[in-house]
Amino acid sequence: MNIMFVNVQERTREIGVRKALGACRRDILVQFLLEGLATTFAGGLIGIALSYGLVWLLSPRPFLAELLDDAKRSTDIYLVLSLSWWASARRF
Repeated sequence: MNIMFVNVQERTREIGVRKALGACRRDILVQFLLEGLATTFAGGLIGIALSYGLVWLLSPRPFLAELLDDAKRSTDIYLVLSLSWWASARRF
């Protein structure tokens, strides 16, 4: 809400020009809501992409395999980011 408020405050001239050219309040409101929605989705997609990149970069990590001389490396930590986990996390 604060970001939208600052966004509107910074663009009062643009809003004034749009009103002078005949735009109604609803048109301006829809524009700001769509911009906020687009920003939200873009941020979400960037966050998901960064998460996948970090998982690919950091997995697997040796945990106790080197200390225990574990040849099977069953004690390593494997980071997993799957679509089903992401979908189940979205429910909460």
